[in-house]
Amino acid sequence: MDENDTKETHWNYRLVKKGNLYAFHEVHYENAKPVFVTENPVPVEAGSKEDAKWVLRMMEANWCMPVIDYETLEEIIE
Repeated sequence: MDENDTKETHWNYRLVKKGNLYAFHEVHYENAKPVFVTENPVPVEAGSKEDAKWVLRMMEANWCMPVIDYETLEEIIE
């Protein structure tokens, strides 16, 4: 594989607008651009109290980022 073919990938929780509803979804990125959003919102559930707190903190950490439109994967300036 050529070094130019290397894709930087990551994911995070982002507020997504799907129709008239807003919810947190997992958003997956390639080279810092959203390429995939989970179909359903992410529930705040986990195997432990600490894990549930981690999920909430990750969601809260991205609260200040622009909302992502579910259909276009573009950021919405509101």
